[in-house]
Amino acid sequence: MKKKLISIVVLSMAIISLAFTAGSDKKDSVSGSGTAKESVKKNEKSNGKANPESDFNFEANEDFTQVMITDYKGESNHIVIPSEIQGLPVTTVSLYNCMRLPYVTSIVVPEGVVSFELRGPSHSVTSIKLPTTLKSLSISDLPNLKDLNFPEGLEVLYKLWNTGITEINFPSTLKFINNLRWNDNLEKIII
Repeated sequence: MKKKLISIVVLSMAIISLAFTAGSDKKDSVSGSGTAKESVKKNEKSNGKANPESDFNFEANEDFTQVMITDYKGESNHIVIPSEIQGLPVTTVSLYNCMRLPYVTSIVVPEGVVSFELRGPSHSVTSIKLPTTLKSLSISDLPNLKDLNFPEGLEVLYKLWNTGITEINFPSTLKFINNLRWNDNLEKIII
């Protein structure tokens, strides 16, 4: 049983890292603060315009085919993540220790993103809209996030810690759940 559990954990970590590094054969990566062209796009009909590229820190993968957003530094309390930065698709969003997060109230993640990580603490985030393309999710320390729709297609729930979510309806595609700690308000789980 221990070997099987270790295999599952290793597989889930591989899925998360593959979301960003698939197809790389160069040795260098590039990072930036989004100061090049401002590609502000509509993500979905009702989501509004994406925040400008300059609101984000990001890194391109080694073969310059996709982008990972690593920080938000804009002034808006409502984040609409762009689907592209400098003409490259955004496939991964990894916001750890984001300095502006305590002021953010809502986040919209665009279609095309396959991995989304958000770690608080933030008492102001109450809404996160996830894309149907999402495969891997990790969220922690958002105690006022009361509701979250898990998209069909989600395969790995790496972390769901310390949220205000009361009911979880997992998609049929979910293959791995790592941790649901400290969700004191959680009353119902549907699998």
